[in-house]
Amino acid sequence: MKKFYLLIIAVMLVSACRGSGEGSLDDKLQTGIDGLTLKFLKNGVPEVIEGNRLSMALEIRNEGFSYIEDSLLVLYTEKDVLKLEKWDLPGRLRVNSDNSLSFNLRGKTLANRKGEFELPSFTVKAEKIDESRNKIESMVGINACYRYYTIFSESLCIDTDPFGRKIASKSCKAKDISSSSQGAPVAITKVEQSIFPAETPDSAIIELNIYIENKGKGILIDPEKYKDACLGKGQGFNSILLTKLKFSWYEYNYEGLSDFECSPNPIEQRKKEYVVRCRLKEESAIPSETLTFETPLLIELYYGYKISDSIRIDVLNDERSN
Repeated sequence: MKKFYLLIIAVMLVSACRGSGEGSLDDKLQTGIDGLTLKFLKNGVPEVIEGNRLSMALEIRNEGFSYIEDSLLVLYTEKDVLKLEKWDLPGRLRVNSDNSLSFNLRGKTLANRKGEFELPSFTVKAEKIDESRNKIESMVGINACYRYYTIFSESLCIDTDPFGRKIASKSCKAKDISSSSQGAPVAITKVEQSIFPAETPDSAIIELNIYIENKGKGILIDPEKYKDACLGKGQGFNSILLTKLKFSWYEYNYEGLSDFECSPNPIEQRKKEYVVRCRLKEESAIPSETLTFETPLLIELYYGYKISDSIRIDVLNDERSN
């Protein structure tokens, strides 16, 4: 898994070096605000007569850019009305218990721009209902919980001479970066850049403010306890981890040596967005003789995510259905 993401990062850094005019392969895939999507395949409201069985299918699809590994899907029924009897699964899905599955799905590729998908089906048996009623409306629900990455890649201009004191001409102009999506439910929407004099003479400190939004239809959950959220054991903290930030020879790693101090991390929600500030450490300050330069910027976020869907099934009275 680690090698897979190192490969993604390497390809994206090469793509960023090409410049926006050429249109990298990843740019075509890193769009949209979905990761895992799920839905019941149905026409109208399904009906089943008490004592009989009903089979239904689901579509689960990874419409995002990142790989989904060991995702958990849990199906819920009102057991006194509809009892789950069995699953009919494609080969790559695994049954954990009577009502839960695990699976892996690859994201969008140039060969498959809609992402990998599976079509599991299940069978429920309708229990006897009160003879005085024509039907009972019963709900069947599904939760899916998974870990996901948002990978942001853009060009960043580092202006080491914001006050124009150097004679040399500048190769680029520093500006804030805006984006709408990166092929994931959590999106980096803006990166603001500031530069300050360092305590070390003739050097500068770069500070980046990174703004993040949950643009998907689900909720953020603890990536280390994501299965608990689907099993009703609590969803954990509603936050995001900044796992990597890199431009030029400067780098931040959540677990490891870093040139930056990034806080807060985990990133907590402020109103509708999440904000993290990354400031270059004094010992990593940029020397004053460095000319203004453009460089690929890569940011990686890690989080857990939960989505849900439900369907109404009408259980009909056997005698009154005729």
